[in-house]
Amino acid sequence: MKSFDTTKADSALIVRIADRANREFAGEPPAVLLRAVTLPTVHLNGTGRTTLQSTYADAAHDLNKFIRSWSNTEFNARDYVVAGAWDKAVAQREAMNDKIREIRDYLNTIREHLDSTP
Repeated sequence: MKSFDTTKADSALIVRIADRANREFAGEPPAVLLRAVTLPTVHLNGTGRTTLQSTYADAAHDLNKFIRSWSNTEFNARDYVVAGAWDKAVAQREAMNDKIREIRDYLNTIREHLDSTP
């Protein structure tokens, strides 16, 4: 991630990011949605396991590429000069990051399922 100015608003963002990272590394369960993922069943009349594994792996690879690009986008308080705009931008960015993590976790859940079932 590119560096950004460390203003008070940036400090608040850093604290929120660090807090989220600490919770994730503490082993908190994934998002509620992931508890209800409907997993594909590999069977003779369906898509083959190799095809499913390959296409989900491709999607995960592309998502990881997007995440690298997303993390390199400039995101600085100095670009949000209207009063209150930075706090709104931070909240929106966090919401987008949550959605990206949700997609990543969804893909990984299915990939793990496909790799672990006979």
